[in-house]
Amino acid sequence: MKVWLDVALYSGIGSVCMVFRDILATVLTKAIAQGRHKLAGNMDGLSDIVNIVLASYSGVQLVHLGWRGWLGIIPIGVVGKYVTQHATKWSHENLNEGA
Repeated sequence: MKVWLDVALYSGIGSVCMVFRDILATVLTKAIAQGRHKLAGNMDGLSDIVNIVLASYSGVQLVHLGWRGWLGIIPIGVVGKYVTQHATKWSHENLNEGA
């Protein structure tokens, strides 16, 4: 039972990190395309920090839990899919060129 609680904990941490990572990456991409260098730099720096937590902490812990941990990676990917879809739509509607 403890292993499944660990899977749920690390998968939850990874999912929260994925929400932030995908939002930051989507805004970063839009900022680069619009030449907004300060916004792009800020998003990249923050994204780097979140990526370290996601990969180094949550990901490593899940992989060390064996096959159950690998199952815990699936929700992180699902969260990433939907957050990217919504963040892309939001950034297209709210981040205007030069604003």
